[in-house]
Amino acid sequence: MGDIVLNVTSSGIASLLLQRGRTAHSRFGIPINPEFSLCNLTPGSIAANLVKEASIIIWDETPVMSKHCFEFLDRSLADIMKTLDKKPFAGKVIVFGRDFRKILLVTHGSSRAEIVLESLNSSYLWKHCKVLRLTKNMRLLSSDMSTEELQELNEFSQCILDVGDGKVGEPNDGEALITILDEFLIMDADDTIESIRKEVYGDALSLQQKKDPKFFQERAILCPTNEDVSKINQLMLDKLQGL
Repeated sequence: MGDIVLNVTSSGIASLLLQRGRTAHSRFGIPINPEFSLCNLTPGSIAANLVKEASIIIWDETPVMSKHCFEFLDRSLADIMKTLDKKPFAGKVIVFGRDFRKILLVTHGSSRAEIVLESLNSSYLWKHCKVLRLTKNMRLLSSDMSTEELQELNEFSQCILDVGDGKVGEPNDGEALITILDEFLIMDADDTIESIRKEVYGDALSLQQKKDPKFFQERAILCPTNEDVSKINQLMLDKLQGL
């Protein structure tokens, strides 16, 4: 009791999901310009003292950050803590979260190899990290779903894991064609976007009658490009009166 835990994440949207969460750039003052070697944490300041007193730091969405961000914090903690040993992050416990099978950081004009070299697991800090793997799908423990629904969820989850592990389309050299299950495809529609909208939000008449914010909070359409986002947003706005 009484220990300080700092929750940070690499993106602003993800920080909203954490209790008292902040982005790593905001909490640690990570510089945007990689030419700098330290975070904007002045020893003795309120922000620096808070980081100094923290018992543990939990950092989510780490694969989308450059390795330099973690190295900046490593050097800054050594400066703040005034430690004589060479332990990473001045001996402070830091939990990095997320999955490297998902999207890595975006670096303009970089090749695949250059992006990998910018990632955390290419840093001198990686050899000090202990990798812990989550093996239990907590959604499958839900008591609100039927046996059939749990089976479908289990099969879908395993399919996603196989894609992430590169097991789909083997043998391959890192690139493979993936066959999408028919149940996830729209096969008989002239307007595929309208079909997706109707499947998620229902027909236009019932949509206009929806007043409960929770109805919209529980639904979303994921898009691969900003162009698709704009099209679907405009389609939704056209279906709602008064907008």
